[in-house]
Amino acid sequence: MVKSVVIDALAAAADADGVLSNVAMPEFYRVHVANALNKDLPDEEKNTLVYDTFTACALMDCFTALMRQDRLLGHRGNGDSVDYRLTLPDSTRSCPASRPGCPRNGCS
Repeated sequence: MVKSVVIDALAAAADADGVLSNVAMPEFYRVHVANALNKDLPDEEKNTLVYDTFTACALMDCFTALMRQDRLLGHRGNGDSVDYRLTLPDSTRSCPASRPGCPRNGCS
């Protein structure tokens, strides 16, 4: 899944403080990702999206990358649901790529 689409969907779903409470992935996908993908289409051409196993894997892979690699998304589990918060990376923290053998050599 293209990160830019998920980032647009997260931004649309978040409140003014950047918080997404009690996120249900099927609903998030059907509403916010669909709106991000269909934003340039006329209303009569917009398609509904199907949330299936493949979609769930691709979406969670993108969420994981945004949390662990990009540090643009924070999360907290609530038992049966998850809360997310849009974040910005800490510019004072050193890049993990500076460690020897890191696969992300060359990032700034």
